[in-house]
Amino acid sequence: MITFSLDAPEPWGTRLRAAAASWPPAVSIGEAGDRTSNRGPTVRASLRDPTERIPLNGGIGPGSARALISSRAPLPTPRLGSWVRRCVQRLRAGADLTWPTEDEATVVELPRDPSAVRTTRRQVTTMFDGSPRLDDILLAASSLAANAVQHGSGPTSLVISTGAGGVVIEIGDRSVTAAPVVLPLLSTRSSGRGMAIVDVVSDCWGVTALAAEKIVWCEFFDARLMRTS
Repeated sequence: MITFSLDAPEPWGTRLRAAAASWPPAVSIGEAGDRTSNRGPTVRASLRDPTERIPLNGGIGPGSARALISSRAPLPTPRLGSWVRRCVQRLRAGADLTWPTEDEATVVELPRDPSAVRTTRRQVTTMFDGSPRLDDILLAASSLAANAVQHGSGPTSLVISTGAGGVVIEIGDRSVTAAPVVLPLLSTRSSGRGMAIVDVVSDCWGVTALAAEKIVWCEFFDARLMRTS
């Protein structure tokens, strides 16, 4: 059994329980803050203040994960369920779960050097050229890739998921020491703006941390805006 727990105020809990109605039987909701359970792999998730510095390199058990989400409003139930699915399927125990979804994922291996930003921009442009939000998606995806190059020991992969509810951009890297943090957008700052840009242009974003990898992602709601002409 895989347990997903979420530390967040209402209506997050109510929506999580509603989303759980369509989960596979092998996935259940756990109590937020319970770190003593030995029932199997867990995803310990929480709502976060994006300006808070949060270490990640402690408390992640073998086969388990820690997940953080930053959102200006509670996610709609379908998008909350999609987030849970993506977190769970990153686990070894969840990789082979049968979890029906309308989302389609495009996976691109990234070079572990600055050219990863160019590769990311090229893939995003190919998929969303003609979208009225292409600039926003490009800005966010490029910022995630650049952050992985500068602070994440080099990116590993780009995953772009598209579906009825929106678009998710995920960048993986091998650094699990701390979650990215949003710094003030100051004109005098020459670097460190990447996550602030992601926070502004996307509808929500977050981090999924495993024992040896973390995934930083952002989401854009409403797939109708994402389709190319």
